[in-house]
Amino acid sequence: AVEYRRIESERALVTEEKKKIDEELKLASRARLEDFAGRVSAILDRLSAGFRIAEIATERAGGAPGAKFQVVLGRERLDVAGSAGEERIALVLSDGDRSALALAVFLAGLEGAPALREEVLVLDDPETCLDLARRRATAALLRDVAGRCAQVVVLSHEPEFLDLVAEGWRGEPPARFELPGGGVRS
Repeated sequence: AVEYRRIESERALVTEEKKKIDEELKLASRARLEDFAGRVSAILDRLSAGFRIAEIATERAGGAPGAKFQVVLGRERLDVAGSAGEERIALVLSDGDRSALALAVFLAGLEGAPALREEVLVLDDPETCLDLARRRATAALLRDVAGRCAQVVVLSHEPEFLDLVAEGWRGEPPARFELPGGGVRS
């Protein structure tokens, strides 16, 4: 009986320690997600998106990891992502807004990449569905990220967008290649 009480006492201590660690992990995770949402929103500002994201959290739907968040338009907060988020996000954001959001999420994720200097970044039509102002902002963002990567490859069907990327390039001008056949340029 003495041994049983000792084991129960240890189990209670371990359980309490586990709860404490779980809470610390949740707080750290929440802080990282809030920081990430802030980085995404800052990039959205540079893209003149007119909205930002908030209330980001992780979730599991059907065993698959995912995220839920809100889009903030002015004073309105709209739940657009979550287990049924795909349907809702298409109702709230235009194609251009969704493209801007996808690019912002991708670029914000790069900010924490430990070996980005050694990486080759490949983007396929990052200007899709974007108006001229957002294309210009996208080109500027790509020039910024190019200074932090080993190499950036931008694939595009639009030579005008590639011209925007090349404008104001620091250092050696970017190489451009045209693939024969379909007029595809990269």
